[in-house]
This record gives sequence, structure tokens and C-alpha cells, in this order.
Amino acid sequence: MKLDFRLVAPALAALAVAGCSGHKEADAEAKRRLFSPEEPKEPPLVPLDAAELEAPANAARAVRMSGRELAQRLGAFKLSSQVSFSWTRGGVTVAETEERTIEQARGGDFHARLENDKGRGLEFLWTGGGAYLKPRFGTFRKRRTDRTPIEHFREEATAALRSADELFDGALKLRNAGPAEAAGRRAIRYEISLGEPRPKPPAPPGVPPIQYPQGQPDDSLKRRLEFEAQRKPRSASGELLADAETGAVLAATFHGTLAVAPGASVPAVLTLDVKSAVSAVGKDPKLAAPRWEPDPETPHAVKDPLKFWTGGVAKPGLPGPPGVPGPDDAPDEDESPAPAAAHGVKAEKAPPKAEKGKAAPDDADEPEADPP
Repeated sequence: MKLDFRLVAPALAALAVAGCSGHKEADAEAKRRLFSPEEPKEPPLVPLDAAELEAPANAARAVRMSGRELAQRLGAFKLSSQVSFSWTRGGVTVAETEERTIEQARGGDFHARLENDKGRGLEFLWTGGGAYLKPRFGTFRKRRTDRTPIEHFREEATAALRSADELFDGALKLRNAGPAEAAGRRAIRYEISLGEPRPKPPAPPGVPPIQYPQGQPDDSLKRRLEFEAQRKPRSASGELLADAETGAVLAATFHGTLAVAPGASVPAVLTLDVKSAVSAVGKDPKLAAPRWEPDPETPHAVKDPLKFWTGGVAKPGLPGPPGVPGPDDAPDEDESPAPAAAHGVKAEKAPPKAEKGKAAPDDADEPEADPP
């Protein structure tokens, strides 16, 4: 049977128009979301039963809860965390202690502070649509919101327990130890122990293998890959208090050790201690913009490249920006043109300079007059 194209063409055209219209509607919806002046709406929260955290999936949701979700569940709060770790190998120990604090407002504003015992740290404030950042011993400066990873600072300030669970491959096992109280709220206490590592998700199909420069990773990346492949948790203990209403972690203490290359003669051992506590739940921290200093003015690299590279001052071998004389722009003493030359009049030759101690002749080009 021969198919008549005249009968099929209208149906194909209708399908093509429907497909194009569908793509146009999707594109229009995407553009509306991207260019909308309103903040994107938060997705609805999935309920988390605080009494069922013994299940590995629920335990992972509670322990690895993001800072954004924690703010959605608790509203305004203050979270203070302390992380201490030490690496030991062959009698050599390297240790550090970090303090992480975040004050979260109900409307989404927050104030994060990260410091360590080595004298380093930073402070970040997001309030009223403005981002302000300062080093530990510096002053606040206002940052551009289109280039500042705002969520990164909130996640770093709330990542103490989450980082411990990731470092131990999700092997933190929770056991219900009865009701408790934390931050003035009803809670459920869980004991932490070392369980089986959480299975890693398989790689998506069709992903090509990683291509390293010169066929292999550099020394720094090689050490990181070896750490990922050879680390093995040894012990884990502590307790966790989960909010009975929302399932969010209100307080936690954790102590654990893991070894890298445990089969080696001298393995490296990491000891990790984490303490975190939530307070002031529901209390507005009353965040306000701090006193800040503007960034120093820097010439635009594209609009004014000369000023950007020279800082407004000409350097040897480089022409200066407009209005700034360069080192080669100063007129030489002997090359200054006579004023008459500028009008097309032949300039007279300047008389020769007199030697030191002798008078210059009146006119070297005219012959001397005969005596009378």
C-alpha cells in the first residue's frame, strides 16, 4: 500500500506546530523565572519524623541537612559549632580548631563567622539585599551580589556535623535513646556509633573517563585521590538531639578516628571532634548593615586598559594614559622648534654657544668689516 503524502502532511504539520509551541512556552517560563525581580519560592518541605532517625535514609537527611533547609524548618536561630582535628603520623602531629557561628533571621538574612586558632577567619553578613564581607581583623566591604556566593557562606557555617558524616562515608549509626530537651524545645536523643558505610551512587551511564594532563594527575591531586580511596573509619561515638517537631538537629557531639593507608607500616590517623548547639530559636537577631568602606577605585581593565596597567602613571617603555606625560614625551632642549617654523617661515640658525670663559661672537656668518 502506497502512503499518500498529501494525507500525512497536515498531521505532521500539526505535530510540528505543537512541538514548537511547547518549546516556546517552556522557554518563556524559564525566562520569566530568570528575570523575575521576586525571589524564587522555596520548595515545600518533606516531613521528617524525628522518632524514625534509626533508618539510614532518615539519619542521612537529618545529619546532612543543609543550612537553607535548617532555616526553613526552624526559622530564626543561632548555631554555634566547634570542629577540632589532628593528623598524626610517625610521631608528627598537625592540629587545628575552628569556630563556626551563624545567626539566621526568619526572612532569610544571616550573619556568619568562621575563625580558627591560627588567627585566620572571615565574617559575612547578608541583610537587606546587601552582602558584606570582612577578614577577621579587617573592615567590612560591600560585595557585588552577582559575584558573591551567598549560599556558600551559610553552608560553610552549618557544615560541621555534615562534613563529619561525609568524611566517614555516611557510617554514622543512630540509636534512639529516649526523649530529651534542647534549646527549650522537645527533642529525641540518639546515640552515635560506627556502622556500615553508606553505598555510593553508581556513576551515570555514558560518562567518559577522566582525562588528566600528561596522562596522570599532579602530585597534589594524586594525594587527594589516594585519601579518598584509602581512608577507612576506625571509631565513632557521640550523641545527637533531634527536634521532635521538625527533625532538625538541635545539638550534637561527635568523636571519631579514621586511618589512611591502614595496611602501611606507618598509617596516618585523623582524630575529629565536633560540638554544635542551636539556641535562640524563634528570636529575631535584628541584623543590620554594618559600617563598611568602599572598595578602592581600580581602573576598568577593558574600558581603560592603560590606567588599569599603569595605575594612572606612565612607566618606562609604556605610553601613559591621556593627559599623563610619558618619559619620552618631554621635549629635548636642542630639538625645540622655533616659533617661526610653525608658520612655514624658514627659521634662522641659532648662534653657536660660547665656550666657558670666552664671549660668543656677535655674528659668526658675516665677514668682519674693513677698518676705516
